[in-house]
Amino acid sequence: MGIAAIGKTAPHIPGDAFIILLGYCAMSTTPYQQQKPAFGIIAAAPLGALVLGAVLLYVTGLGWQLVAEGWLMELFWGLTLGALTVVGVLGLTRRPFARSLRTVCRELRPIFSGFGWMQLLVLALLAGVGEELLFRGFLQPWLGVYLSAELGILVAAIVFGLLHFASVPYFLLTAVLGLAFGVTYWSTGSLLMVMVWHGFYDLLVFLILIYRPDLLGIVE
Repeated sequence: MGIAAIGKTAPHIPGDAFIILLGYCAMSTTPYQQQKPAFGIIAAAPLGALVLGAVLLYVTGLGWQLVAEGWLMELFWGLTLGALTVVGVLGLTRRPFARSLRTVCRELRPIFSGFGWMQLLVLALLAGVGEELLFRGFLQPWLGVYLSAELGILVAAIVFGLLHFASVPYFLLTAVLGLAFGVTYWSTGSLLMVMVWHGFYDLLVFLILIYRPDLLGIVE
């Protein structure tokens, strides 16, 4: 349903407000008919990050590095870290104090449940590549030039969290993830590793959200 169709029936949006709002604006009263538009609108955000990151890197001439020593090992570690992060988040969302995080998941579920595997894979790839190119590939080292490497990592992670902000716990979670991505890129020099980490994490969360929400502590 479009904005007008949502009307007074739209629920309060306490989660990842940006993605949730995009999803609600894209959904129609006939979800199947609006599946492609919904996917396009949601995919526009990480695609925009990808384009913006590439343009800023080109304009500024800032150096960046995709692979440090070997793509196969970096791919392996990205997948491993993504899986371990999901395990940690699953444990976190089931805690009594993580009620707001469960609410985020509950609000996101109907938005992504209409997407097929290929669409979820594309969204995860766009998020991993686009957001990491912008935040870790450009913003973090660019800030490091004017501040310091440590402050560049911290500020980029905070900005990353703020752009996902809708509640304090959710902001903290995304900022900590951004901090982990930033430290990893700074210490290894592999943007590929954090792109795979981020993208694989998103893909696993999408699948769990749709098929096994109980693992996130969501009771239907």
